[in-house]
Amino acid sequence: MREKPNESAVDFGVSIADAASALRLSKLQAAALPPGWPPETFEAYCKSHNRVVLEARAGAHIAGLIVLQFAADEGEILSLATAESMRRKGLATALIRKGLPIAKSRGIQRLYLEVAEGNAPAIAFYRKSGFHEVGQRKNYYDLQAATAIIMRLDLSASKEFAAAVDHPPRST
Repeated sequence: MREKPNESAVDFGVSIADAASALRLSKLQAAALPPGWPPETFEAYCKSHNRVVLEARAGAHIAGLIVLQFAADEGEILSLATAESMRRKGLATALIRKGLPIAKSRGIQRLYLEVAEGNAPAIAFYRKSGFHEVGQRKNYYDLQAATAIIMRLDLSASKEFAAAVDHPPRST
């Protein structure tokens, strides 16, 4: 059964963030994923050769972000955050679809992430995006002492990657 398109979908511009966006990225992430990272972390990540920070804009506002890190042939989604008012409108999907070809272009074969065991909506989203569970980290999150679910996407076999290449999101 095919999903109906989200009638409240918004057209997002997804692009590589630069260090000048660090404060706005930090504020967005802190609101979405407390306590968040300080602006200095985003500034360093925006300048790093083995990381990519993408920002999604809805109009003039940063509405979402994804931080990818690369080492050898593996990558990791360090953070994926969306503004609360922009959730369930295709923003996270647009960020992942823009990030996958970047990862693949750097020779990444497998992409990992951690998600809190109790975050059922995020786990469902990642599964829908082609990720599958490969392990757990007990007491991973400091604030909640919660277990992290480790998930992996194999880019060489990913239908999501193929869809991202065939139908990339519009970028600005």
